[in-house]
Amino acid sequence: VEVLFKHVVLKINNLYERLSNDLVLEFGNYFEVLSKNTNEEIIKDKKNLEQVNISNPTELVYNISIINEVKNKIEDHAKNIKGLKDSEKVLIAQKFQFKPGYKSMQLVDSDFHRMKNLFQTQLSIFEKNQDTIRETLEKEDQRLSRKIGEIESLWNDKKPFSSEMHPDEAIEVLDQLEQKIKGNKNDLDKLNQAKALMKMEVLDYEGVEQILEDSTKLRSLWETLQNLWKRVEKTKDIPFAVVNTP
Repeated sequence: VEVLFKHVVLKINNLYERLSNDLVLEFGNYFEVLSKNTNEEIIKDKKNLEQVNISNPTELVYNISIINEVKNKIEDHAKNIKGLKDSEKVLIAQKFQFKPGYKSMQLVDSDFHRMKNLFQTQLSIFEKNQDTIRETLEKEDQRLSRKIGEIESLWNDKKPFSSEMHPDEAIEVLDQLEQKIKGNKNDLDKLNQAKALMKMEVLDYEGVEQILEDSTKLRSLWETLQNLWKRVEKTKDIPFAVVNTP
């Protein structure tokens, strides 16, 4: 009975060891993926910060959004790294074999601190230039406000409502109007994104949105008329007798 008991205990110990090894392996593999993803995200943030140039007025939206995005991620990065460091210690104690090319958490932490230092530098430059940035955005606001007025005036003068217009002419007018609207709408979207990030009052351009919606509806109508007109054009040279053949 004693021999049988020792045999059972040995089997249980072996089973426990296999299960323990399997759990460590599974946890270790998951840890390595998480560690790699965290490091890649940190490096990506650092590269984005390196591209930030606050003095470039044409990239204000990009610059401000990157600074705000990284600012919101700093705390999460720090928490993730702390948890990963603790997990790494457990795996080392369990003699887990890391894959070739594995980047230790000490190196990941160094990358994080370099990124964080760069962020602090860019944030400092950003905060020192806030008055200039706001002034630039206000000037852009004024410029685009004038553009909105021009678009609304152009729409009121040129919108193809007349039944006497040829469909091709009407669609050409719509093409010109929509091109002007969409080009400025892109600038308006960028301006409002930057102003929102700066907690400034955004520019109201619902009128432009409404014009674009009306233009889309008009285009659908004129394209239907254009198709009908083309069919008429094709039949106008056909002899009447042929058209009325039984």
